[in-house]
Amino acid sequence: MIVTTNTSRLLWGHVLSPFNGPSHIPRFKAEILISKSDTETLAQIDAGIAEASAAGKEERWKDAKTEHITLPMRDGDKPRIPGEKPNPICAGCMVISASNYKKPKVFDIRMQPIDDPKEIYNGIYICASLRFVPYIYEGVPGVRCILGPLMKVCDGAPIVERTPAEYALLKAAKKLHRHIISGMTYTEPPHHTDDDIPHDPFRNRSVSLEEFRQLMQESA
Repeated sequence: MIVTTNTSRLLWGHVLSPFNGPSHIPRFKAEILISKSDTETLAQIDAGIAEASAAGKEERWKDAKTEHITLPMRDGDKPRIPGEKPNPICAGCMVISASNYKKPKVFDIRMQPIDDPKEIYNGIYICASLRFVPYIYEGVPGVRCILGPLMKVCDGAPIVERTPAEYALLKAAKKLHRHIISGMTYTEPPHHTDDDIPHDPFRNRSVSLEEFRQLMQESA
C-alpha cells in the first residue's frame, strides 16, 4: 500500500542527490518528522508496516528469528541509541526513515518539478509518498520504507545536518545491535524503486493534498 503523509517536516534528507554512506551504496534518503497528533498519517504508516510484516513472515522471514524486527519508524521523544539525549527537534513527533536507490520526484505545490538544492533543505515542510517492504539483513528481519515522490509545502527554519562522526557512531551502534540479536548470515537487502508519477499541469493553482494522494495512488 502507498501512504501519503499529511504536512510533515524534513528532519534530514538527500533527495536531490544520493547519499553515499558507510555501506558505499548511494541512496536517496530522508528522515521525516510526523507529529504524534497526526493520528491519520500514523495509522496509515502502522497499517503499511503491518502489511509488509505479514508479507515478510510468509515469504522472506521463514528461517529468521522474528522476536526482533527492525522498523523504519521510531519515537522522537526517546534516545536513538543508548546513552545519547533525545533530539529536541524531534520532541512530540515520530521519525520515519525512508530511502530509494532511484531518485524520487520532488514537486512544489503547483506540481512543478524542483531541482534547485536551495529549495530543498532540512527543515522544510513536505508531503511524502511512502510504501513498505520486508527485508532481511545479517539475519535480522525488518521493514524498509521506500521513499516516493515528495511535495514541498512551504519553507521552514533550517535544521543543522549531522556530522560525519555522528553518522559513524550511529552506524556502529546499529551494527552492534544486529549482531547481538542474531547470529544468522548476511543477506543483501533488495533494491526497490518507485515508478514515475504521471505529470499533471497545475501551473495556475496549488494542488491539494487529496489530489497529490490521488496522483500517488495512480502511480502505484
